[in-house]
Amino acid sequence: DFASFEPSRGRISGAVFFPDGVAALECVPHALVPAGDHTLAVGRVVSVPDGMRGVEPLLYHRRHYVGVGSVIGGRQ
Repeated sequence: DFASFEPSRGRISGAVFFPDGVAALECVPHALVPAGDHTLAVGRVVSVPDGMRGVEPLLYHRRHYVGVGSVIGGRQ
């Protein structure tokens, strides 16, 4: 349930995005590319939502979610 995050829908694909994020790209499928034992899904950007309200990105690094310069959870 994403209701508490106030999701919006992309105007072209209808994909869910979160306006409180720093950025969002609305994409449609473009190609599947073999990459060793994986397949890489490539999307074509069709729209960039207006009005994104986020200020600081949330990053995932070395099994931790971190803000710029600070550890948010887990071991340091």
